[in-house]
Amino acid sequence: MLAQTPYDPSTDDYEPDGGKAVSGVVNTGTDIMDYYGKTLQVMTWDQAGGDVVLSWAVGNGGTSKHLVVKKNPGEKLSDPDVVVGFNGPNRIVAAMVYIVTGTNGYGRTHIERYEWDPGAETFSAIQPRVALGSVGVTGALRDHSHPNIDGNSRGNLGIVWQETTSEEARVTVVSPSYPTPGFSYTQQVTFSQAYGAYGTLSGSIGCSLRGTLVSGEPSLLEQSLNPDVAISEGQNQFLSYTYIRHFVDATGNYSIHDNLAVKQYPFDRCPYTEVASYEWGGVSGTPRIAASGNPQLSQDVEIAINWASGACVPRVGPVSYYGILNFGKSQGTFRPAGTSVTNNAYINNPAAQPVVAYYGNYGETKDSYIITWAGADYETGQAYDIWGRTLRNGDLEPTGQGLSRVNMRIDGNQVIPSVAGRHLTIPYGAGHLFVDEGNASMVYKMTRAQAGIDHLRTASQPGRITPEASPIDMYPNPFTATVDFRLALQPNEKISQIIITDLVGREQGRLTGKDVIDGQLVHWKPGAKLPSGNYVVKMITNQRTESRMLKKE
Repeated sequence: MLAQTPYDPSTDDYEPDGGKAVSGVVNTGTDIMDYYGKTLQVMTWDQAGGDVVLSWAVGNGGTSKHLVVKKNPGEKLSDPDVVVGFNGPNRIVAAMVYIVTGTNGYGRTHIERYEWDPGAETFSAIQPRVALGSVGVTGALRDHSHPNIDGNSRGNLGIVWQETTSEEARVTVVSPSYPTPGFSYTQQVTFSQAYGAYGTLSGSIGCSLRGTLVSGEPSLLEQSLNPDVAISEGQNQFLSYTYIRHFVDATGNYSIHDNLAVKQYPFDRCPYTEVASYEWGGVSGTPRIAASGNPQLSQDVEIAINWASGACVPRVGPVSYYGILNFGKSQGTFRPAGTSVTNNAYINNPAAQPVVAYYGNYGETKDSYIITWAGADYETGQAYDIWGRTLRNGDLEPTGQGLSRVNMRIDGNQVIPSVAGRHLTIPYGAGHLFVDEGNASMVYKMTRAQAGIDHLRTASQPGRITPEASPIDMYPNPFTATVDFRLALQPNEKISQIIITDLVGREQGRLTGKDVIDGQLVHWKPGAKLPSGNYVVKMITNQRTESRMLKKE
C-alpha cells in the first residue's frame, strides 16, 4: 500500500497567553465558537505544581489572555476539559471540569463556570466550583479520574467521570465440592465505573450532583475505564457515553478482555433510561467521542481510539504495531467494524492520543469529521507531530492516502492534541490545541480545510496567511437598525448571495449580487420586528462560502 501523502500546514503556530515555559502537561481541552466576525477559542491544560490554566484567544493569533484556576492550600488540580457557548442571546459562558486532589491523595470531579466580559475580553468565575460524584466511605474511598464535558448549541451539557475504589472483599465459595458452609477468603479488589450527569451553561445539574451510573453495575471481575461523553443537537437531544469495558471471562481459562462500549440516554431525563448500546470486541485504549451536528441524526456519534500490538517476526525479532481506529454510529445504525485512519505505511510508527470533532458548518460539511493524533516520524515530520485526517460515516473522505500535519514547527515532540469545531459556521473549521515539547509551550490555531486532503490553512486560498483576514467586515457590530457589510473579494470573485439566519438556521434576510455597491459594500436594513440577539451572516460567491457572527442590540 502506498504511503499516505503528507501535507505540510499553511498556518502559523500561535502561543496562547499563559502557555509559555510550561511543563508537566498531561491533559488538554479546547472549544471554539463564532464571535462577531471572528472566533473565540477557549483552551485549558494542567501543568506541574498541580495547576490548571484557562486561556482564550479572540481570532486566530489575536488577543489572548489567561487565568489560573483557584485552589485551596494543599490541593492539586488536574485533568481539565472545557466547553464554551451562548447562555441566552447575549451571554457567553465557559464551563470547565477538572479533578481536585486533596491532602489524602484522592481526587474528586468538580465543575466551574466562567462568564465572558466582551468589553474587557476576559472570563471571570461566576460562582464557586461544585463537587460532583461521591468520595465514598472510610475503607472504600473513591478516587476520581477522566472527567470530560461536552456542550451543544442550546447551552446544554453532558459530563462524565470515572470513580475507582480499591477495598478488601470477603469471598465465600459454596459448591458441590465445597458444600455449605464452604470456605471463605479475603481479596483486595478494584471497582471502576463511569458516572454521568447533565446540566446547562446556566449552572443547573440534572438529577443530582451524585451523578448516574452510566456503565455496568459493579462486578468482581469487571471495570469501566477511560470514559468520554458527547451531547447531540436538535429537538430530541441524547447523551452518548463511551468507555472501555475491561473484564475477565470466568468461564474456562479466565481470559482477560477489553471491549469498546457505547451507551446512549435521552437528555434531561431522570432517572436515566438507556435507548441504545453497542460493544466492539477486542478494542482497548482511551476512546474519544463526538456527536453529529445534524439535528435530524441526534444519535449519530464518532469515536477515535488508538491501538498497539506486537509480534515476533521470524528472522527479524520483536516488532511493534500501532494505529488509529474510528468506530461510530451512522444514519442511526452502529457500524459493526472500525476504520483504520492510518494505513500500513505507518504501522510501525507510534501513534497515540487521538481526538475527534465534527467540522463546523454542518450545512456544507454534512457528516464530515476530523480525527487528530500524535504520530512519530512520519514523512515531513520529526519525532512526534500532530496529524489529521477527514472521515465521513467511517469512510476516509475522499478515498485516498493523504494526511495533514497540524503543527508548523517540527523541532521536538508535538503531543497531547485537542480539537473542536462543531459550533463554527466556517466550513471545515476546526480549533486545535497541543503541547510543543521542543519549545516548552502550548500551541493553538484555527484551520479551515479538510485534513488529509489539503494543507491546513486559515483562509480559503492556499498559502500561509497570518493573521487571519476577515472576508466580511460588519459595521456597526452590534447594530440597532442598519448594518453595512464590507466584502474582501478575490480577483474574479463575484457575490451570489448573502443569507442572514438566526442561530438555529431560520432565514432572516437574503441579499444578492444586485445589492452590492462598488463591488464590495452591501447595506442591510432588517424589519423592525427582528429581535435582539445573535445572527449568522453567510457570504456565498462563485469561489467560496464564508460565515460570520452578527449581533443586533
